[in-house]
Amino acid sequence: MEKNVNENESECKVLIKKVNKINNDEIDKMFCLHSEYFANAQLKNFIHDLKEKDWCILITDETENVKGYSTIQLIDTTFEGREIKILFSGDTLVAKENWHDNLLSGAFGHFMLYLNEKFFDKELYWLLISKGFRTYRFLPVYYKEYYPVHNRETPQKVKALMDHICLKKFGASYDSKKGLVVSNGQTDYLKPRMAVIPDQRKSNPHVRFFLNKNPNYYRGDELVCIANLGQKNIKDKVADRVIRAVTVNWVS
Repeated sequence: MEKNVNENESECKVLIKKVNKINNDEIDKMFCLHSEYFANAQLKNFIHDLKEKDWCILITDETENVKGYSTIQLIDTTFEGREIKILFSGDTLVAKENWHDNLLSGAFGHFMLYLNEKFFDKELYWLLISKGFRTYRFLPVYYKEYYPVHNRETPQKVKALMDHICLKKFGASYDSKKGLVVSNGQTDYLKPRMAVIPDQRKSNPHVRFFLNKNPNYYRGDELVCIANLGQKNIKDKVADRVIRAVTVNWVS
């Protein structure tokens, strides 16, 4: 796929790496970035969480400093007699100076297309848990339908699937009624300067909805979200533009 060059991308490299290919130096740099934005961050917990994952998107600058990352776990489950593959997004972060690059969302799009090609015969879903509205905003970029959302109720069959996955993965930390993975005081949370919602964002219906559903996001509570990853649910024109703007390097 051809690269559309822009100033920001010329300074950054985007990698999609198998977690077992990530070296200790990269882990240290990921955690260093993580600690800039999250309080109560513990290296041992960060590493434990990372080792549970299968893939990691890494954004690095010209000096090999990590400017963003997203960890990915692939989960197989059976629900109501159907075999389902889940893309679970773990820790996700982009440095503030790179928020407008769209490198992470473009790289995620590449991974989404990879899954659709490799597992074309599978029912695919994206499970996202979000501590902040910026991560939640990934959903309307790519998908025609996702839940929860401000303008329609979550169908019961979708809620049942979310409960099935989250009860297995998060156990007692999952509050099915609220649709949240609730912080137990041991998890990290956005530092106060990062938890502030800009005034211009508060009128956005997606942001208002996120705040209503997850009022204690600043304590580390995470809103559980789900979207079908199938090609029919993707906003083709938007996704194609975002994906084409980013070239990724695969390391497996």
